[in-house]
Amino acid sequence: MVYSILILGGYGNFGGKISAKLAKDLSIRVIIAGRKLQKQRAFLQKSGKKLDSRLM
Repeated sequence: MVYSILILGGYGNFGGKISAKLAKDLSIRVIIAGRKLQKQRAFLQKSGKKLDSRLM
């Protein structure tokens, strides 16, 4: 079973650390969300993890 977790502010300092840790678990689908598109893209590019993203 795969669980989906939405993290608001998932690419900020604290949220980014949580997102990166959870993304290592294959049974978790991590969805990060926030308000800043550039910051979101930079985080996704840097992380290289299996993350989905949404702009709020």
